[in-house]
Amino acid sequence: TRLLSYIWKTWATSKTKFFTWLLLQNRIWTTDRLAKRGWSHNPLCALCRNSPESAHQLFVECCFTTRVWSLVADWAQQPPLKPNVWGPSATVLDWWAQLMTTPHTTKRGLRSLILIVLWELWKERNNRIFNRKHVPTLVIFHSIRDEASAWIAAGAKDLSVLLCNTSHFF
Repeated sequence: TRLLSYIWKTWATSKTKFFTWLLLQNRIWTTDRLAKRGWSHNPLCALCRNSPESAHQLFVECCFTTRVWSLVADWAQQPPLKPNVWGPSATVLDWWAQLMTTPHTTKRGLRSLILIVLWELWKERNNRIFNRKHVPTLVIFHSIRDEASAWIAAGAKDLSVLLCNTSHFF
């Protein structure tokens, strides 16, 4: 679909684009999908440990995740990234569609930032499951900020434009 094509037109690493493409099609291995296969798993979200994990819960509804999104929204001065302004959504693709249709001056930069956040959250989720290591939301936020800085240094011009007012945070 057209919504998925936005991923490939975004400045991001190939692995981040591929991960997001899988995510938006609900094809990442969250615990709800593991259960359907009958594979061994802990059904609770690895980030909040409060709710059964699904892609939508993990990236849109989880209280840990929403704290990270709020920190990023404030830092990037991007109110559409604040969870309290998101409309209802049933899937990550629905949520993505909302963000892609919100008027922005630098949509491509915003997409890059969203992909960074999704990727860093996924890495933290996997770190908790496979390495039994946990870091607080502020550490994830700093990782997102550092990754954005690295992407800008590597040539993410639209991300640079989006974050030009936040340069004092780098």
